[in-house]
Amino acid sequence: MYMVLRELKSNLKSLFFWSLGILFIVGDGIVEYEGFQKSGNAISSIIGAMPESLQIILNMDGLDITDILDYYTVFFAYLVIRCAVHSVMLGSSIIAKEERDKTAEFLLAKPISREKIILLKLVAGIIQLSMINAIAWISTFIGISFYEEGKGMEIALLMMGLYLVQSIFLLIGTAIAAVCRSPKITMSLSAGVLLILYIASIMRSLYSGLDFLHYLTPFAYIDAHQLINGEGFDGLLIGIAIIVMAALFTITLRGYSRRDMTL
Repeated sequence: MYMVLRELKSNLKSLFFWSLGILFIVGDGIVEYEGFQKSGNAISSIIGAMPESLQIILNMDGLDITDILDYYTVFFAYLVIRCAVHSVMLGSSIIAKEERDKTAEFLLAKPISREKIILLKLVAGIIQLSMINAIAWISTFIGISFYEEGKGMEIALLMMGLYLVQSIFLLIGTAIAAVCRSPKITMSLSAGVLLILYIASIMRSLYSGLDFLHYLTPFAYIDAHQLINGEGFDGLLIGIAIIVMAALFTITLRGYSRRDMTL
């Protein structure tokens, strides 16, 4: 428990500002919907005149932007990206910071195994992800309820999907940090992987010949439009996500246990 509290305390400032950021992003997004709603057919005509490829990149293809749930589906893609950035940065930092801040010696002097250390760090990470997700969930529910009530289930499904993506990127960050020899480049490398996976998700949407990328990028594991229409999650993709998380967890555990720490 001490280790978990220590980890939470060390990330308290970062968590506070990320929480404020997510709250602001959701609030601002909901406020902006007012303008789209009032514009009516005008904004729909503008979007319809866009090239199909641009609509796909902006996640606007086939959606009525004047409908609150369709609008939120577009906005949700940007919320997922921001939460993924937080998750991968958090994952890489909970391992790399001990060496970067020269606190690894103090940590390893404790009478607990490395396996337990990393497990407790992951628990602290999951708590932080849960807090970010809860803030996004509550603010989204309140915001959408101003325009349309009775959408609690759709919002719940979206936030469950968001939490899945958050969890995968947390483990991507920890796995990279666990095997990377230089803590100085860990965060940059993690951010690079996130960027590649995001570009892969866009390329998959644009080119039918790249459909296989659907199974490789976490951004494709959830379909917001599918979720708000009550179609639920794709069982195959959820299964792949579980396998990916199990593999990343194993890499994290073994990599950290065998890591030569810079004291």
